[in-house]
Amino acid sequence: MSGVHNLYYYGIPGRAEQVRLALHVAGVSWENHVVNGESWGKMKADLVDKLPQANIPLLEVDGQYMTESLAILRYVGVLGGLIPDSAFAQGKMDEGMSMTNDIFAVFGPTFAISDPEERIAARQALCAGPDGKLFKLMQKLDAMIAGFSGGYMAGDMLTVGDLCWFSIFGLMSCGMFDGFDTTFLDQFSNITTFRKFIGTNPKVASRYADETEGLLFTGFKF
Repeated sequence: MSGVHNLYYYGIPGRAEQVRLALHVAGVSWENHVVNGESWGKMKADLVDKLPQANIPLLEVDGQYMTESLAILRYVGVLGGLIPDSAFAQGKMDEGMSMTNDIFAVFGPTFAISDPEERIAARQALCAGPDGKLFKLMQKLDAMIAGFSGGYMAGDMLTVGDLCWFSIFGLMSCGMFDGFDTTFLDQFSNITTFRKFIGTNPKVASRYADETEGLLFTGFKF
Protein backbone atom coordinates (compact mmCIF):
# COMPACT_ATOMS: atom_id res chain seq x y z
CA MET A 1 0.00 0.00 0.00
CA SER A 2 1.38 3.37 -0.99
CA GLY A 3 -1.46 5.84 -0.39
CA VAL A 4 -2.20 8.21 2.46
CA HIS A 5 -3.21 6.56 5.74
CA ASN A 6 -6.45 8.18 6.90
CA LEU A 7 -7.24 7.80 10.58
CA TYR A 8 -10.76 8.51 11.88
CA TYR A 9 -11.54 9.16 15.55
CA TYR A 10 -13.01 11.70 17.91
CA GLY A 11 -11.04 14.83 18.74
CA ILE A 12 -9.63 13.37 21.95
CA PRO A 13 -6.64 11.13 22.73
CA GLY A 14 -8.75 8.08 23.64
CA ARG A 15 -7.76 4.84 21.93
CA ALA A 16 -6.45 6.67 18.87
CA GLU A 17 -3.51 8.67 20.20
CA GLN A 18 -1.30 5.60 20.29
CA VAL A 19 -2.03 5.08 16.60
CA ARG A 20 -1.48 8.75 15.75
CA LEU A 21 1.84 8.67 17.58
CA ALA A 22 2.91 5.47 15.83
CA LEU A 23 2.03 6.88 12.41
CA HIS A 24 4.06 9.99 13.23
CA VAL A 25 7.09 8.06 14.51
CA ALA A 26 6.90 5.61 11.59
CA GLY A 27 7.14 8.52 9.16
CA VAL A 28 4.37 7.30 6.89
CA SER A 29 2.02 9.64 5.06
CA TRP A 30 -1.12 10.07 7.17
CA GLU A 31 -4.01 12.40 7.86
CA ASN A 32 -6.01 12.83 11.06
CA HIS A 33 -9.78 12.99 10.52
CA VAL A 34 -11.84 14.13 13.51
CA VAL A 35 -15.40 12.81 13.66
CA ASN A 36 -18.29 13.42 16.04
CA GLY A 37 -21.32 11.31 16.85
CA GLU A 38 -23.31 12.56 13.87
CA SER A 39 -20.58 12.36 11.23
CA TRP A 40 -19.37 8.97 12.43
CA GLY A 41 -22.93 7.65 12.48
CA LYS A 42 -23.37 8.55 8.81
CA MET A 43 -19.97 7.17 7.88
CA LYS A 44 -20.60 3.92 9.72
CA ALA A 45 -23.96 3.47 8.01
CA ASP A 46 -22.25 3.82 4.62
CA LEU A 47 -19.51 1.34 5.57
CA VAL A 48 -21.34 -1.37 7.45
CA ASP A 49 -22.39 -3.43 4.41
CA LYS A 50 -18.79 -3.95 3.31
CA LEU A 51 -17.23 -3.57 6.76
CA PRO A 52 -19.47 -5.25 9.36
CA GLN A 53 -16.90 -4.56 12.09
CA ALA A 54 -16.87 -0.82 11.36
CA ASN A 55 -15.73 1.04 14.45
CA ILE A 56 -13.27 3.74 15.47
CA PRO A 57 -10.38 4.18 15.49
CA LEU A 58 -10.65 3.35 11.82
CA LEU A 59 -7.72 3.34 9.40
CA GLU A 60 -8.31 3.67 5.66
CA VAL A 61 -5.65 3.40 2.99
CA ASP A 62 -6.10 2.79 -0.72
CA GLY A 63 -9.78 2.05 -0.18
CA GLN A 64 -9.13 -0.67 2.39
CA TYR A 65 -10.05 -0.48 6.05
CA MET A 66 -8.76 -1.71 9.39
CA THR A 67 -10.26 -1.42 12.87
CA GLU A 68 -9.06 -2.22 16.42
CA SER A 69 -6.32 0.02 17.75
CA LEU A 70 -3.86 -2.75 18.65
CA ALA A 71 -4.18 -4.36 15.22
CA ILE A 72 -3.61 -0.99 13.57
CA LEU A 73 -0.61 -0.39 15.84
CA ARG A 74 1.00 -3.65 14.78
CA TYR A 75 0.40 -2.84 11.10
CA VAL A 76 1.99 0.59 11.49
CA GLY A 77 4.85 -1.03 13.38
CA VAL A 78 5.59 -3.27 10.42
CA LEU A 79 5.56 -0.28 8.08
CA GLY A 80 7.81 1.84 10.28
CA GLY A 81 10.33 -0.65 11.61
CA LEU A 82 8.80 -0.55 15.09
CA ILE A 83 8.52 -4.33 15.54
CA PRO A 84 11.37 -6.34 17.14
CA ASP A 85 13.09 -9.02 15.09
CA SER A 86 12.84 -12.06 17.33
CA ALA A 87 9.61 -13.99 17.73
CA PHE A 88 9.95 -13.96 21.52
CA ALA A 89 10.44 -10.19 21.64
CA GLN A 90 7.39 -9.78 19.41
CA GLY A 91 5.44 -11.92 21.85
CA LYS A 92 6.58 -9.78 24.78
CA MET A 93 5.54 -6.68 22.89
CA ASP A 94 2.10 -8.16 22.20
CA GLU A 95 1.83 -9.23 25.83
CA GLY A 96 2.41 -5.67 26.99
CA MET A 97 0.03 -4.18 24.46
CA SER A 98 -2.71 -6.64 25.39
CA MET A 99 -2.43 -5.66 29.03
CA THR A 100 -3.70 -2.18 28.24
CA ASN A 101 -7.11 -3.80 27.78
CA ASP A 102 -6.97 -4.55 31.52
CA ILE A 103 -6.79 -0.81 32.21
CA PHE A 104 -9.88 -0.10 30.15
CA ALA A 105 -11.66 -3.08 31.72
CA VAL A 106 -11.08 -1.63 35.20
CA PHE A 107 -11.80 1.98 34.32
CA GLY A 108 -14.50 1.55 31.66
CA PRO A 109 -17.46 0.66 33.91
CA THR A 110 -17.27 4.07 35.59
CA PHE A 111 -18.57 5.70 32.41
CA ALA A 112 -21.93 4.03 33.01
CA ILE A 113 -22.35 5.86 36.34
CA SER A 114 -24.62 8.81 35.57
CA ASP A 115 -24.36 10.61 38.90
CA PRO A 116 -21.20 12.79 38.79
CA GLU A 117 -20.41 12.45 42.49
CA GLU A 118 -20.81 8.67 42.40
CA ARG A 119 -18.66 8.46 39.27
CA ILE A 120 -15.87 10.52 40.84
CA ALA A 121 -16.01 8.48 44.04
CA ALA A 122 -15.82 5.22 42.07
CA ARG A 123 -12.76 6.39 40.16
CA GLN A 124 -11.04 7.60 43.28
CA ALA A 125 -11.65 4.21 44.90
CA LEU A 126 -10.03 2.47 41.92
CA CYS A 127 -6.93 4.62 42.34
CA ALA A 128 -6.64 4.37 46.11
CA GLY A 129 -3.86 2.22 47.51
CA PRO A 130 -3.27 -0.41 48.50
CA ASP A 131 -6.40 -2.22 47.35
CA GLY A 132 -7.82 -0.12 44.51
CA LYS A 133 -7.99 -2.17 41.33
CA LEU A 134 -6.26 0.43 39.19
CA PHE A 135 -3.64 1.05 41.87
CA LYS A 136 -2.81 -2.68 42.01
CA LEU A 137 -2.65 -2.88 38.22
CA MET A 138 -0.23 0.04 38.09
CA GLN A 139 1.92 -1.69 40.71
CA LYS A 140 2.10 -4.70 38.39
CA LEU A 141 3.07 -2.59 35.36
CA ASP A 142 5.60 -0.68 37.45
CA ALA A 143 7.25 -3.97 38.47
CA MET A 144 7.27 -5.14 34.85
CA ILE A 145 9.02 -1.98 33.69
CA ALA A 146 11.79 -2.64 36.22
CA GLY A 147 12.68 -5.68 34.13
CA PHE A 148 12.76 -3.93 30.76
CA SER A 149 16.08 -4.21 28.91
CA GLY A 150 17.54 -0.77 28.23
CA GLY A 151 14.23 0.84 29.15
CA TYR A 152 12.27 -0.70 26.27
CA MET A 153 9.41 -3.19 26.50
CA ALA A 154 10.75 -5.73 24.01
CA GLY A 155 14.43 -5.98 23.18
CA ASP A 156 16.73 -3.00 22.81
CA MET A 157 14.65 -0.84 20.47
CA LEU A 158 11.61 1.41 20.43
CA THR A 159 8.52 -0.55 19.40
CA VAL A 160 4.81 0.14 19.06
CA GLY A 161 4.48 -1.58 22.43
CA ASP A 162 6.38 1.27 24.05
CA LEU A 163 4.24 3.82 22.20
CA CYS A 164 1.13 1.98 23.33
CA TRP A 165 2.05 2.13 27.03
CA PHE A 166 3.30 5.70 26.74
CA SER A 167 -0.02 6.75 25.22
CA ILE A 168 -2.15 4.93 27.79
CA PHE A 169 -0.16 6.49 30.63
CA GLY A 170 -0.58 9.87 28.94
CA LEU A 171 -4.32 9.32 28.67
CA MET A 172 -4.45 8.57 32.38
CA SER A 173 -2.53 11.78 33.18
CA CYS A 174 -3.99 14.33 30.77
CA GLY A 175 -6.91 15.53 32.90
CA MET A 176 -9.60 14.24 30.58
CA PHE A 177 -11.48 12.25 33.23
CA ASP A 178 -13.18 13.79 36.25
CA GLY A 179 -12.23 12.14 39.52
CA PHE A 180 -8.87 11.06 38.16
CA ASP A 181 -5.84 12.82 39.67
CA THR A 182 -3.40 13.84 36.94
CA THR A 183 -0.51 13.09 39.33
CA PHE A 184 -1.73 9.56 40.13
CA LEU A 185 1.09 7.88 38.21
CA ASP A 186 3.80 9.97 39.87
CA GLN A 187 3.89 7.56 42.82
CA PHE A 188 5.11 4.73 40.56
CA SER A 189 8.80 5.42 39.99
CA ASN A 190 9.38 3.02 37.11
CA ILE A 191 6.32 4.22 35.23
CA THR A 192 7.50 7.80 35.73
CA THR A 193 10.97 6.94 34.40
CA PHE A 194 9.50 5.06 31.43
CA ARG A 195 7.19 7.93 30.49
CA LYS A 196 10.09 10.39 30.46
CA PHE A 197 12.37 7.97 28.60
CA ILE A 198 9.88 7.42 25.78
CA GLY A 199 8.51 10.98 25.86
CA THR A 200 11.95 12.51 25.32
CA ASN A 201 12.76 10.24 22.38
CA PRO A 202 13.27 12.80 19.57
CA LYS A 203 10.72 11.20 17.24
CA VAL A 204 8.12 10.96 19.99
CA ALA A 205 8.81 14.46 21.32
CA SER A 206 8.41 15.97 17.86
CA ARG A 207 4.77 14.84 17.82
CA TYR A 208 4.03 17.18 20.74
CA ALA A 209 6.56 19.93 20.17
CA ASP A 210 3.96 22.53 19.25
CA GLU A 211 1.52 21.70 22.05
CA THR A 212 1.28 24.55 24.57
CA GLU A 213 -1.97 23.66 26.35
CA GLY A 214 -4.70 21.06 26.44
CA LEU A 215 -4.77 17.29 26.85
CA LEU A 216 -1.75 16.47 24.70
CA PHE A 217 0.34 19.09 26.46
CA THR A 218 -0.69 17.93 29.93
CA GLY A 219 -0.37 14.20 29.44
CA PHE A 220 2.07 13.62 26.61
CA LYS A 221 4.64 16.41 26.31
CA PHE A 222 8.04 16.08 28.00
